[in-house]
Amino acid sequence: MIEVFFWWLMLGITGIAFLPLGNLIFRRFRDRGWIFTKLIGLFLAVWVTWTLNVLHVIPFRRPYILAVLLVLALVNFVLYYLGVHRGVFSREDENGIRPKVNPEYEITVFSDLDARRLILIEDLLFLAMMLIWMWIIGFRPQAYGTEKFMDYAFLTSLARSDYMPFADPWYAGEAVNYYYGGQFVAAWLMKAVGTSTGVAYNAMRALVTAASFILPFSLAYQLMYDRVSATTAKRFGKMLAFAGGSSLTDTATIPAMLQDDTGAVLSSARNAHRMQWRKGRKAVREEAKAKAQQFLADAEENELAELEKFVEETARLEEEAAEKREAAAEGRAKKSRKETEKSRSRAAAKRADVRNAERSSSAKDPAFWPSLFCGLLAGIGVAFGATFHYVIFGLIKPIQAAMAGESYTYWFPDSTRYIGYNPDLPDKTIHEYPSYSSVLGDLHAHYINILFVVTVVAIVYAWAQKQEEGKTGRLPFLKPEILLIGLMTGVFRWTNFWDFPIYYVVCGSILFFVNLRTYRGQLFKFIGVMVLEAALMFGIGMAAALPFTMNFRMISSEVALTHSHTLLYQLLILWGLPVTILVVFIITLILEQKSMRAKTRKSLWNANRITLPDLAVLLFGLCASGLVLMPEVIYVKDIYTESHYRANTMFKLSYQAFILFGIVMAYVLVRALVTNKREVFEAEFRAESEADVGLASVLDAADLAAKAVLSKTETAEKKDDPEQLTEQLPDSEEEEAFRELQLSVEERTKSSAFSKVNEMHHRKNRWRRVRIAVACAGIFCMLLTAGYTLTSIKSWFGNVWNASARISDDATVYMEQTFPDDVKAVNWLINNVEGQPTILEAPGKSYSKYGRVSVTTGLPTVAGWYVHEWLWRENVAELNERNSDIEKIYTSDNAEEVKALIAKYNIRYVYIGTLEREKYGFIQDVLLQSLGTVAYSDGVTTYIMDMQQ
Repeated sequence: MIEVFFWWLMLGITGIAFLPLGNLIFRRFRDRGWIFTKLIGLFLAVWVTWTLNVLHVIPFRRPYILAVLLVLALVNFVLYYLGVHRGVFSREDENGIRPKVNPEYEITVFSDLDARRLILIEDLLFLAMMLIWMWIIGFRPQAYGTEKFMDYAFLTSLARSDYMPFADPWYAGEAVNYYYGGQFVAAWLMKAVGTSTGVAYNAMRALVTAASFILPFSLAYQLMYDRVSATTAKRFGKMLAFAGGSSLTDTATIPAMLQDDTGAVLSSARNAHRMQWRKGRKAVREEAKAKAQQFLADAEENELAELEKFVEETARLEEEAAEKREAAAEGRAKKSRKETEKSRSRAAAKRADVRNAERSSSAKDPAFWPSLFCGLLAGIGVAFGATFHYVIFGLIKPIQAAMAGESYTYWFPDSTRYIGYNPDLPDKTIHEYPSYSSVLGDLHAHYINILFVVTVVAIVYAWAQKQEEGKTGRLPFLKPEILLIGLMTGVFRWTNFWDFPIYYVVCGSILFFVNLRTYRGQLFKFIGVMVLEAALMFGIGMAAALPFTMNFRMISSEVALTHSHTLLYQLLILWGLPVTILVVFIITLILEQKSMRAKTRKSLWNANRITLPDLAVLLFGLCASGLVLMPEVIYVKDIYTESHYRANTMFKLSYQAFILFGIVMAYVLVRALVTNKREVFEAEFRAESEADVGLASVLDAADLAAKAVLSKTETAEKKDDPEQLTEQLPDSEEEEAFRELQLSVEERTKSSAFSKVNEMHHRKNRWRRVRIAVACAGIFCMLLTAGYTLTSIKSWFGNVWNASARISDDATVYMEQTFPDDVKAVNWLINNVEGQPTILEAPGKSYSKYGRVSVTTGLPTVAGWYVHEWLWRENVAELNERNSDIEKIYTSDNAEEVKALIAKYNIRYVYIGTLEREKYGFIQDVLLQSLGTVAYSDGVTTYIMDMQQ
């Protein structure tokens, strides 16, 4: 199991190599996107290696793989140095000065205590999950059964190949015609770390399983943190910051500023009396009231200014830090190198203090625990969850059967073969998900690509975070996130072709709606930016995947309408839980937005718009729903016809829908639990008008000022001597005016924000209890579905607590268990044959034991699994011809014919073993031995002929 640690360490190295790029993209993530940076680094290193290899610039060998990674790391850090310390990528300010120190590109992960803590949590979870799963795999490590032969054959062939595309192990003389990028990633890690092929197969399984947990964890953590954190809420507008912060409508507190200025009001009133004495007492009183009203207006402005100052305090601290950095940069030329380094260290420490002052530590941060819980729930939902089929047929039905005295056994693949199987109908489909793939152990393209599809979703969300801050730049379409999304989605043609259109649409939907918010009121600019971004992503993707697509013939290219549909109750069993949670979420958003819009008369896209994490999760859910519904309308034609005609379409689309739904459900349920009961109601009231902010405080100030002015009104004892003033009680007219003003203040205070909010709290508190109950029920259902993994482990691996029953980490143990007569002969081929000369063994049907020699050795054979080659090439006539020729080589007594066929396929080694004798009955041993040299023989049933010696 030590190999798993080295694989985890290798991912850490790729993360460090691409740390500047990851920091640039994920600056607003709490962990600075550390986990996603690892996968971005792996993806780019693999893609560059593969591209150079396809162009025959470098061979696919360990020294060149490590050299590529080193060069990419140097490029990253050189660009980082130029961007941060030389200002190469900085823009000129209004004075035409280009700053030399650009904090935009600075790596901040090491100076942020909270980021380091979260990274430690994520990395330990990642490593622990890899080790645990590798331990479980050891109880059934063999790459044998289902489609493991195909996956392992790709890996062994890649291990022997110097250049791509590699030889098809089951169609000698031709390159593989399948999207093999996932297996190439496994081979890249295998060669970079130096792991044997058998162990690498299972190490990749452990890696993908762990990644299917930790990647959704990190993304969901950030989504929930952005939703809960008051610091992040400020990005979406001042009104949301007020709603998430302290109550500004509390009438119990009168700002000290207003109290201190009471004397100014009185002084102003006295001056008015002195200057306007001869105009009469009524005129004096009106003047005093006017002065008081002017004071109230000024006080309201001052109050709002104080509130804005409070809200923007963090920004001011950052600006001060930036100014200090610039000042330090200007003096850098006059200082020694040592002094400069000390200055940088002090500046970094100060910036860290500023950042740490903005937020408390993770242990005290109110957003930490909800975000952590959301991340864990998303990781469990995606990596270990299942559909509700398991709850009904795996938990409830066995109880019913036991109560009725009947026998019932739940077999974990049943959950993925439900539509068309129960009941039996001529429309059989597949609807798998990551936990099933993890347990079963097939190293398929769609399974390995989980590493990158979740990463792409995180990148587009990171782009949206920047866009919401208004940082569009002069060329808004030319962003590193846009370029990387285009590159990765385009290369999905190579890793898993179906994921290209799926995630192009998912990312495109985020881009569309975020740009719509950013450029509201600027229709032409919005259209221009969207067109350029879509074209740029598509163009970059096409160019990046060109080395693959130019050698790849599409397996399926025609889309048609379905002629059968899933039974409604079956759809509800499979997808009812996530769709119900999504519908409740949509209704919640509509009610929240409707309440705000009814008061403000503003649209959804203005000040009180939906928050970014809510929008992102909503779009994820809608895209996932579309993927579920699409096979009910259309399907992609392939070789699977009749009763399985839409099986592949439903399989590939619903697989990605499950991943998106796992993130959506976790976010929506935890959001319902942690939504502050005051937050929504206060936000609703403040949305009535910006002038209502701080209304109650201003009204209290008005009450105080009115009392000060009207109760302290002075009259002269003598009409002819205005300078001698004495304080008197107000006369009846003044007293009446005072009472009217006081009643007005009291009436307005009764309808103030504080009173309204408290009234709504009492009226709507019962709905909070209902919301919490529904959320807890949803979480309980999610966790119930995760029991599927425990049941599957027990069914497939046995008792994983019994260490003595653990077999091995090596996937090739199937040879000793299933093909004991072939072990020595196959090992001879592995140890003595260089390159990839063609061998001959008996072909067979798909999912059978045939093809064991080519699978284990990586040497191509003339023909392998029949249906798979039919699917990959759709050339049945040639495939049948190859199978017929193989039979002739083994059974024909015509030496010239056999020699011609051996030459036709350039066969170097002919393998004769138990399966060949079993398939063909009689083998022309004497004839075959007369045509070549016996390279290996066990002296009983198995031998290998070298036909070119």
